[in-house]
Amino acid sequence: RYKVQPWDRAEITRYNFTDSDKFLDSVGIPADAKMLVIESYSTNIPLYMMNRRGYTVYQTSRDNAEYALFHTKWDYVVIQDAFLFSDVLRYYPIVSAALEPIRGNGKITLYKKNKAVKSISVSRFLSKSPENMMYQNIINFDEDKPDSHFDGLSSVQYSQALNSKIAVLDSTTEFGVAFHLSPNELPVKSDFKIHASWMIHGNIGADIQAVVSIINNGKTVYYQSYKLNDYYSSKKTKQKAFFEFVVPAFKNPNDALSIYLWNPSHSSLKYADMQVMVYK
Repeated sequence: RYKVQPWDRAEITRYNFTDSDKFLDSVGIPADAKMLVIESYSTNIPLYMMNRRGYTVYQTSRDNAEYALFHTKWDYVVIQDAFLFSDVLRYYPIVSAALEPIRGNGKITLYKKNKAVKSISVSRFLSKSPENMMYQNIINFDEDKPDSHFDGLSSVQYSQALNSKIAVLDSTTEFGVAFHLSPNELPVKSDFKIHASWMIHGNIGADIQAVVSIINNGKTVYYQSYKLNDYYSSKKTKQKAFFEFVVPAFKNPNDALSIYLWNPSHSSLKYADMQVMVYK
């Protein structure tokens, strides 16, 4: 079992909020500040570990998150990084318009209220400071010599309609172009974030997933995936599919990180310009 299950989330929450009181103290958050924790997976653990009073949204929905944001009195919002993209922004995207990030410690991020609710894209809301970027790479399928970090290029073909090369998933192709990275290429010994994106052309077939995995000697030690259709329209002519993954620190120098599109149902997809950015 590689995916995070509901019963795992209480333990993940405990881990993420460990020493959160010290983190809040270090950035000058008063001891009497009222905190709102969105997607807390517990009614009291985050508040207890932060040593602060406040409110928790146990399971995010449009109704309870909206009520908490706009109808309760709080000074700061805290959201676990691991659940921000997958749970909070997916089901309640107005969070990106109502809040402004202040500071994070790699596990949780502190937010303040925007002076005015303003529309902002999810990818822009999740954008990180340039000084926090540790690595980036992009593949353009029209290039003659692709970067050695990428493989699976047999799925790339020329499209007359687009007048460029694209990668294709179809009934005979289960895995898309893959990106690989080793621990010695990242100067970090803690959890990190990956922003991965693909430029999608045409329809998105059923059950196609964006995947990040860490393999060690043939054994999967970490795995997370998102179904493209859960986040993006399946019928747009062209769109950028963007995902954020919060990845645990490498435990072994032989760990191998991979990012790719998986097509378990052998449906169809055309895409180009795969981009990977890694942040601390």
